[in-house]
Amino acid sequence: MVTETQQIQKGKFVLDGRGRWICDPGQQPCPCAEGLAVENPAQSNCQICANWNPQLGCILGYNRALDRELERSHPLEIAKRQALAWVQVGRLNRAIYRLERVLKDHPDDAHAYLELAKLYDLPSYQGLDKRRAIALYQRFVELRGVAGQNDPEVLAAQRRIPTLLRLPPSAPRRAEDDGGPVLATFTCFYRFGSLTHLAYGILTPYRMVLARVGDADPESGRAAVEMGERAERSTRFLRWMAGEEAREREVRQTRHELERVSLLPPDTVARESRANVVLEYEGIHAVGLEQEDWRKACRVTVCIGPLRHDLVFPDTRRHQAEHCEALLKHLAGRRCPIRNGSDREITPRSSVAGVGP
Repeated sequence: MVTETQQIQKGKFVLDGRGRWICDPGQQPCPCAEGLAVENPAQSNCQICANWNPQLGCILGYNRALDRELERSHPLEIAKRQALAWVQVGRLNRAIYRLERVLKDHPDDAHAYLELAKLYDLPSYQGLDKRRAIALYQRFVELRGVAGQNDPEVLAAQRRIPTLLRLPPSAPRRAEDDGGPVLATFTCFYRFGSLTHLAYGILTPYRMVLARVGDADPESGRAAVEMGERAERSTRFLRWMAGEEAREREVRQTRHELERVSLLPPDTVARESRANVVLEYEGIHAVGLEQEDWRKACRVTVCIGPLRHDLVFPDTRRHQAEHCEALLKHLAGRRCPIRNGSDREITPRSSVAGVGP
């Protein structure tokens, strides 16, 4: 098995115009490519690679740059940043590898045990070693000793250990049980005809699932009423402006629903509610990314037959929109030639049977 260190040594990385790490265009095909990027090495595309973080770029290039700061920074602080980059794209095994390296070189560093325990304790970790968090938390408490008796981190670890001890041993999910591996997840406003709501999106190798999670985006503070069509916005605006308390309640409910849905397998999400939308890639004939300046947002448009589905991202998450567009074009293009949404006149939207607000 090729380790991350070996991959980094093989690759050449440069910064793009937006400060993100990419594979050196002069080194094609990229020797570090993984996932979908391996399918067509002659036309390497960093954005469909399994090592791509929409905000940071190629994580291998990002981590190599951080490795060069080891002389000036504590190894654990560097490893935490490197691990976080992998956690953000759901590759927890890579994140664990980074912290395991620090623990091997610094076996008496209490906080190295704590940070590694947190990774195993993440709800999204589905491996067989989940209960290893117990031993790691215990070792952290031991190393902190008397000096850490009143340390909030020590107290939190002590409270967490009994909870983990009560959990049954976990078995890893099988890809065939949950609709295949998850290639990417994102949060956006889903717009279809007069329907607009906040959605949690899941891209698998076979289809895209969009789960309705609410009307307000906890991260950006934007609301569905801002992203819908004008007629819809006018009918829902008064409800949204009903009061600060109502808006805060909506944000709390949406945040809770996002956390819940993010832990479910894609197939479960697809079957859970009639309000959730499933789009098969084989029907997609156009994908495009356009800016909506007046909304301070960008839109990924997906056309299936005569129907148009809009994924609207606040400008602050444009990097997610670009990543989503690149993946959708590749996944749909496997089955049929794909065109940019701007290459053709898009048929006006119509309603989806069985999907309601």
